[in-house]
Amino acid sequence: MTIQCQMKPFLILLLLSCAYLTSSTSDLHRRPEPDTVPSLPHIGRTEKWKMIRESGQDPTHRRRASKGERTDRSRRLAPWRRIRPLDELLPRPNRPPRALSIGNCPKKFDAVTRGSNGRTYLFAGERVYQSWMEDGLNQKASFAITEMFAGGPHRVSAVSTNSRSGVTTLYYGRSSYRFRWNEEAQRFHIARNSPKQLNQNITVTPSSAFEWDGHQVLLDGPVFITYDAYWNIETFKSQTLTYFPGIPRDVKIAKKKELSVNHFEIGMKME
Repeated sequence: MTIQCQMKPFLILLLLSCAYLTSSTSDLHRRPEPDTVPSLPHIGRTEKWKMIRESGQDPTHRRRASKGERTDRSRRLAPWRRIRPLDELLPRPNRPPRALSIGNCPKKFDAVTRGSNGRTYLFAGERVYQSWMEDGLNQKASFAITEMFAGGPHRVSAVSTNSRSGVTTLYYGRSSYRFRWNEEAQRFHIARNSPKQLNQNITVTPSSAFEWDGHQVLLDGPVFITYDAYWNIETFKSQTLTYFPGIPRDVKIAKKKELSVNHFEIGMKME
């Protein structure tokens, strides 16, 4: 989506209704009545564990060991020396990221998400723009993607944040990178078992991603899937316009509204 902008505070989440989109965009299907739009299916634990096992993984191995447990294990294995846990080998700088001059406003963004820290991240080329409110004033900063997300890709084609776990996942091509916000370092730290190539059973290459009704949705043109980034599995697949009627083809962020499934918020405007 092309953006006309000037370097003033960011305006995020421009609300568009499906009725408007349907009437003004010729390549969208007619909007169904609200009661004909299906809800995304919720997968029960038994079915989810079956999917995980079919992918060759053990669903009982998810629990993270506490810091004390990891230390005790290191001492048991080699009491005369300290073994560095695998997590410490990941690229996780403890200093704040180095900001860049914002320069000219990008005319196009590749991906947008609102992080678990309440800040909005807009990706354009090899840069990420951070926007947030402080003391009632709009703040903004620019970083190299690999500076804010050390260990991540140089460019991003899609991004989403899981509101329950707080994990932000970057996608580039068929690679996914999971990150968690670190308040002390004021940057994102890469999560365990990242990055990953999308499971070979996943046939989509995400061009957009967002959270919808508790699901992480990956769009690939007329097809979408719900995706579990931790287990790297597809939990559901269907036609985009069946579940998201009126969604624009270049949507970058979406959020389900409590009273309507026919509204999308797309963060694509800066002023």
